[in-house]
Amino acid sequence: MEEIFNNIVSSGSEDLKADININNNFNFDLNKKLALVNANIHTAKGTVNSLVIESGRISWLGNMSELNLSYDEFNVIDLDGRTVLPGFCDAHAGLLKWALSEEGVGLEDLSGLDYELLAKLFKVYSKKAANLGVTEIWTDDILVFNNNFNDMQNFFASQVATSEYMPIRLRNYININNHEELLDFINSGFSALDGVPFCHVGPVKILCDGVKPEVINKLIYTAHLAGLQIAAQADSGAALNMCLDAFENAFNARALNTRHLIIHAKAADLNQLKRMRDLRLGAVIEPEMAVRSDAGCRWREMLRSGITFCAGSGAGLNSYGDNKKADINPMYGLYYAVNRQELDGEALETHNALECLSAAEAIEAYTYSAAWNCNNEKRRGEIALWRDADLVVLNKDPFKVEPDELKNLSVYITICAGRIIEQESEQEF
Repeated sequence: MEEIFNNIVSSGSEDLKADININNNFNFDLNKKLALVNANIHTAKGTVNSLVIESGRISWLGNMSELNLSYDEFNVIDLDGRTVLPGFCDAHAGLLKWALSEEGVGLEDLSGLDYELLAKLFKVYSKKAANLGVTEIWTDDILVFNNNFNDMQNFFASQVATSEYMPIRLRNYININNHEELLDFINSGFSALDGVPFCHVGPVKILCDGVKPEVINKLIYTAHLAGLQIAAQADSGAALNMCLDAFENAFNARALNTRHLIIHAKAADLNQLKRMRDLRLGAVIEPEMAVRSDAGCRWREMLRSGITFCAGSGAGLNSYGDNKKADINPMYGLYYAVNRQELDGEALETHNALECLSAAEAIEAYTYSAAWNCNNEKRRGEIALWRDADLVVLNKDPFKVEPDELKNLSVYITICAGRIIEQESEQEF
């Protein structure tokens, strides 16, 4: 991480270096360490009030009285009691699709790939996400590139990572529709976590609803034996059964320690949850979608079954009644997971108090569980020594507010790889 971070800082233009200098309220010397003091910091081992960030990682944790602060050595931010958590990961969204939707542009309106426009949209809307506390998104942006993996990689490698400031981390889902596409991707030599700095290849995503069992079986079997992480999207119980049958067949052929995922799994019954646990499958849930589904999603049963699930917003991918679009704000996701009701307090037909999560469980779905499900739990997802400094500073403590106040939590600053993300001003495209 130090090498990646230093490369981005040192290789950029003077404008880029100034951009990294963030928030106009801070005029920091980038050669100094960053100290957050007088805070309420929830670490993996308890609460402390100070931490130090160096070369993009957390290099010290403790109480301010133990820290020998020298303003020649440190940039210091007094957080005045504000709460510090790991940065939030949105495990299922479409960042560019969300940006286009917010600008009133559909994929059908794009006449070819306008890389300049997409790069500008990316920069503005990734910062909007960061301003909401999001430091990583697993995104379906390949849809914007007509499912062309090479075009997508070219965009991020040539248009964004090398010439634009990337405020957050991305993992790109690789949507696979048929066996030929899968073989093409395998032959490309890419696998999960490959890519360019801050933008990595994510899981192979396979849509299972309405697809023949033999097709699902062949795709999962081939991807598994190739050592690829698989994210199988299954909305219905029948599609989930097909996925589980295919995973069992693949594991019987070769037992690999690959953290495959089921996206949604909102209709899973107890027997299917048991099968998921036995296969060591994780899950990606969307709290807003889940609470609106007929099944209501058995989060509590997932936890009891030992299934590690992470949370996503579905922003850019889903919409609901009355043209309501999924919102990327993770505070809304926390609210839905804990309350299982509308933002205005109206109870949903699928409300089931027994399946409500605690604030701690919901936050874990956006932090540590997301890191675990992409094999990064030793790098981020919790605040601990030498973890990546991906952090969100909240004006209130989510563990102390009333459940219905979770939706109103506000972000003071967001930090990704030790960089404080500047607030994004409104722009027209």
